[in-house]
Amino acid sequence: MEDARVTGGPAAVDRGPAGTFPASGPVTAPAGAARPEDYAASGGQMRPLTVFTGSGWDLFKIHIRNYILTILTLGVYSFWARVRVRKYLWENTVLLGENLEYTGTGGELFKSFLVVMLLGGLGMAAVYACMLLVPLAAPFIVPVILVPVGHFASYQALRYRLTRTRWHGIRGNMDGGAARYAAAGSGYSLLTLLTLFICMPLETARLTAKRLNASFFGSRRVGFSGRAKPLFASWLKSYILLALLGAGAALVLYGVGIDDVSTPAAEDIMPLVLGFFVISFGVLALAGLFTILYRAAVVRWLFGNLTFGDMRFDAKHYRAWGLFKLMLGNALLLLFTLGIAYPWTEIRTLRFFLSSIRYAGDPRLRDLLQDTLPERSRGEGLLDALDVDLAI
Repeated sequence: MEDARVTGGPAAVDRGPAGTFPASGPVTAPAGAARPEDYAASGGQMRPLTVFTGSGWDLFKIHIRNYILTILTLGVYSFWARVRVRKYLWENTVLLGENLEYTGTGGELFKSFLVVMLLGGLGMAAVYACMLLVPLAAPFIVPVILVPVGHFASYQALRYRLTRTRWHGIRGNMDGGAARYAAAGSGYSLLTLLTLFICMPLETARLTAKRLNASFFGSRRVGFSGRAKPLFASWLKSYILLALLGAGAALVLYGVGIDDVSTPAAEDIMPLVLGFFVISFGVLALAGLFTILYRAAVVRWLFGNLTFGDMRFDAKHYRAWGLFKLMLGNALLLLFTLGIAYPWTEIRTLRFFLSSIRYAGDPRLRDLLQDTLPERSRGEGLLDALDVDLAI
């Protein structure tokens, strides 16, 4: 569905000085990059949507500088460090022959974080008072507050990132209300919990639809028609594997005597503790692997139901086996380099994701104008306070 809120003709689009991008200048698309005119020659076949041109070495140098400045400023520079990384990743993502641009600033993130910390302090004081007055309600107060706050924060942060993402001088945006999204998200999260996570696909589908159908880029709204039913098959496979894993872990812990851990002999304490941590680590690692089936299915489902004007998309090459090899390779890189290879794992992950996305249809870029909704003036303070981050 097209949105009629535009600023006028093509001249209203801010393309920066002399029609170039202020941060990175004009971009020549590398070989294989999709261009709008490719569709006419492709016969409507799916074509690569994006090309990523960054390198692990360049990102490594950015991280080193960020770490040094963050230490010297006792952590204050971390907000500007995050922006430097995002600018590099955005500017090296070539979409339809043009690079993305990230216009957010560290100052916006920092000011937002300060505001949220102030309000959060007052909120925690109120929570503590309630826990003192009604001790029996203590286990429920924190989740009841954090779940809606988390949904609210994720919606606001996504809106902020869209308004700070520009392509061809045009930015993204979202309408709709974060409060309504938080209320709906809390309801679906409660349903997922009450059904022992069986209804996870329903929560995924409904909240994804709310976010995407509220999003647009320039004057054109994103369309999304995904339903939960296709996700249940993949989720049930992962769910059964996770249930078997949990049962197996319980049997192993019982076998090594964890049921008697309250009164162990002195010489048995260290073996019990070590065994507990080894088993816990193994369970978490296997749980992550078992959810790969679902994670890969969600990405394919999302792009398969996504439209943007006349464009349609798919991510059929985003498969669980490829994701498993990526995760295994990243884990080995981090293990054998003691974490130094983290920038390379970022690049590998982003390139794997972007290379899986394909499109067909006419982008009709000449019809794409700027929206009239205001940009948000603050960043992602709630997510920073909750130590949560979103992927690109």
